[in-house]
Amino acid sequence: MSFPVRLLTARWGRRSACRNFFHELLNLLRSLARELSDESAYSRHLKQTGRSHSAREWRTFMDGRYRRKYQNAKCC
Repeated sequence: MSFPVRLLTARWGRRSACRNFFHELLNLLRSLARELSDESAYSRHLKQTGRSHSAREWRTFMDGRYRRKYQNAKCC
């Protein structure tokens, strides 16, 4: 294998690895954002209850979530 071909192959390999790294990083950031915005919990809720997405179902889910979160008053 000649030098330019090896260099080109090495560059493509590194570029591909870099692209894969950023793709994985982007996926991680997306999943983190979904967790923080309750989308993942809502998706799990829909799977467990067997219901489909709707505005009413989202409101029911969030009302129940906030009710459980703030039901017990915190002292001090």
